[in-house]
Amino acid sequence: MSLEETWDKLDQPTRRWITTNRGCRVLPRTVAGAVRRAAGHPEVDTQHGQMELTPEDLRFIARMSDEAAGQQLAAPLNPPLPQG
Repeated sequence: MSLEETWDKLDQPTRRWITTNRGCRVLPRTVAGAVRRAAGHPEVDTQHGQMELTPEDLRFIARMSDEAAGQQLAAPLNPPLPQG
C-alpha cells in the first residue's frame, strides 16, 4: 500500500498532519489507522500500530507539502473588498 495510492481517500485533517510533519518517517498510531482504513487494510503492521513510511512515500509527502505551501502562497493575503 503506497501513500500516493491512498492520498485521495484520506480526510483533510490526516492529509494536513502528514504534510505538516513531512520529516516524520513513522506515522503514529492514529494517523496510521486513518491511512489503513482509507486503503481498506485495517490490520496493524506493528505492535504499537505505527506505520513506517517508504522512501517513495517520503518523496510523495515532500511533493504534496511543497504543493500545499505553494497554494498558500498563491492565495491573496487580503481578499478583494466587495464592490458597492
